[in-house]
Amino acid sequence: MGTRHLICIFWRGEWVLAQYGQWDGGPDFQGARIFKFLCVARNIERLKAGLENHVYVPSDEEYDAMITEVVAWDRMNPDQEGDGIDFLYPGLSRETSARILGMIARAAPFEGEEDTGGKKGEKKEMIPLRLRLWLANDGHCEWAYVIDLDTEALEVYAGHEWKHAQHRFKDVGVDEDSVPAFICAFPFSDIFLMTDGEDFADRVYTALENTRRSRGDWYEDDDDDEWEEEEEVASEGGMDVDKHDEGQAVDAAGHQDQDQDADMS
Repeated sequence: MGTRHLICIFWRGEWVLAQYGQWDGGPDFQGARIFKFLCVARNIERLKAGLENHVYVPSDEEYDAMITEVVAWDRMNPDQEGDGIDFLYPGLSRETSARILGMIARAAPFEGEEDTGGKKGEKKEMIPLRLRLWLANDGHCEWAYVIDLDTEALEVYAGHEWKHAQHRFKDVGVDEDSVPAFICAFPFSDIFLMTDGEDFADRVYTALENTRRSRGDWYEDDDDDEWEEEEEVASEGGMDVDKHDEGQAVDAAGHQDQDQDADMS
């Protein structure tokens, strides 16, 4: 299902990854993949090594050349249904999502190996990335995950809210832009103790429910005189939204969403 999301890494005081994903961005799928990756302490160290030596942000000219190459590949392989970006430059693909963490970690050598991609004489693997932080200001980005390697914590965001002085995304976009709404954070030490991805997802959804209640994302049923949780419905664009009793669409943080579904690549 189309569930737009961002997977970010903050390290040494700056953003080093902002990976846009198109599909299944909720905590029970992409979130669970992130959880499973972070469960292994060795993965975190190899992720740091990969970020330090095996990724780069191409210039605009380099990026344009890559896209030209992708278009040519797609024309030569019409039966592959436009998979050129995934085959040639998966780090730039919206299909990659949480798998980017494993790609970066695997690019780094194991302890004792020469940093040449793992084989003698082989050129060191370099993964091109695009820092798509601007999507944090896009009302259609439903979930965001921030791996903070400085504080060793995973932060989870859903829906949108207005900026405030302490917000993680306060410097992304202009002051008037909305940003992903904070839901919860888990120190790596807590993640190591969770049983599985389902346990992780349950904790996130519980935190989301508590956040929505505290922000008044509820309505009063005149016939029952009781507070009832709003019913989740799917919009035509494949995005999970809530339907207010007055027919207004609101996002997971309780703010009215007036934007139309957009096609992003």
